[in-house]
Amino acid sequence: MTFNVNVSTGGRRSARPGARPTLRALLLTILAGTIASGCSGCSRKLQEKGLHQHALNMCDALTHESPSSCRAEVERRFPECGRPFLDMETNFEAYAECLGFVLPKADSTPALFLGECGAPFILAKVSISLATTARTDGSEPRELGGRTQYVSKTPLLSKPDLTHLRLEEHGGVRFVLLEVSEEAAQRLEATTRANIGESLLIAVNGFEIAPEITSAISFGPGLFLAAPDAEIQELCRDP
Repeated sequence: MTFNVNVSTGGRRSARPGARPTLRALLLTILAGTIASGCSGCSRKLQEKGLHQHALNMCDALTHESPSSCRAEVERRFPECGRPFLDMETNFEAYAECLGFVLPKADSTPALFLGECGAPFILAKVSISLATTARTDGSEPRELGGRTQYVSKTPLLSKPDLTHLRLEEHGGVRFVLLEVSEEAAQRLEATTRANIGESLLIAVNGFEIAPEITSAISFGPGLFLAAPDAEIQELCRDP
C-alpha cells in the first residue's frame, strides 16, 4: 500500500489472475497512489526513478499483453510513456496501456459490498517495517531485492493499528479498504518522510515485498488494495 510509496486511494487496478494465492496480490497495488498523486517535493530525477521502478513493479500486479517478457517490454516503452505522464499530459490508464498493460474496462455498476469488520475482528495480518541500507539499533539483516538490508524489529504499522476493514467488488474486481489509527498513520508518514531512498518491508498474510521509499506515505482515507480472490471469511472473524 502499491507497491512509489503512497497508500491513499487510487483508480481501478486488477491483479494478474492466478499469479499468487489469495490476498498476496494486495501488496502489489499498495504503492500505486504516489505516482498518480505526484511528489511535489521531489526533483524530476527522483520522480523519474520512482515512476520507473513503479512501472516494473506493475508487472507483478497487472496483466500485461506480453506476460513472459513484461519487464523487458516495460523497460523498452518507459521512455516514451513515462514523460507525458510525469508532465500530466496523460492519465494513469493511458500511461499503463502505453506500457502494454491490459486494464479492466470502465464499469458504471455500483460497488458491491461484500462485508466489513472493525478491530478486534480483523484477521488479515499486515505489517510495514523500515528497511535501511545501514545497520541501525534494533534491526536485523535480511536479503531483500538481491541485497542486504537492515529491517527494524519493531514494525511501523501492524495488525493492532488496523481499525476497520471493508471488502467490495468494483467491475468484477475485488478490493479491500483498510483503515488505521491516526497515530499509526502519522508515525508512518513521519518515518517515511525522513527516510526517502530507503525501503519498506510490507507483509500481508506472509507474503513480502520491499519497495523503495520515494516520498512520504500519506494514508488519506486508507489503503485501497486489489484482492481479486479474497473472501470476507479470511479477512474478518465473526463477532
